[in-house]
Amino acid sequence: MKVDNKHNSKTDPLLQQALSNAEEREILRAVMVIGAESQDSENGCAQSPEPHVDPSQFSSRLAYRKALIAQRQNQVADDMHDVLQALHDLSLSTRGGTMGKTVVVEGPAAQILASLELPSVLHASLDQEVNLIEPYTSSSNEQDHA
Repeated sequence: MKVDNKHNSKTDPLLQQALSNAEEREILRAVMVIGAESQDSENGCAQSPEPHVDPSQFSSRLAYRKALIAQRQNQVADDMHDVLQALHDLSLSTRGGTMGKTVVVEGPAAQILASLELPSVLHASLDQEVNLIEPYTSSSNEQDHA
């Protein structure tokens, strides 16, 4: 598929290569960073009035913490609703985006390429398997040289 400079500015080199070599219907998975057009420079969230949660209203630190988490989830859900709907409208499946602005998107390569046109998609990287590396120990090094 043809990936132009506009798309390249939003993608990492591995996703660029995967999209360039993919057939339109080939299923790819990408990790996307989502942002609103008007963002708060401190936390990258859309500016929306957020009621202050007063710790004195709670019986314990745990209850206060749960309230803060719920508030954050509600704020992110509100901020992410439109872009997640746009991704679903492109026939892409999404996971994540409940506590932060990162979403795993899976679907046909042509649709992932089309999703890069969305102004709220700030960056996309090819989702890859994470390989664990065995920790270095001096005993394993001595065995290698024996």
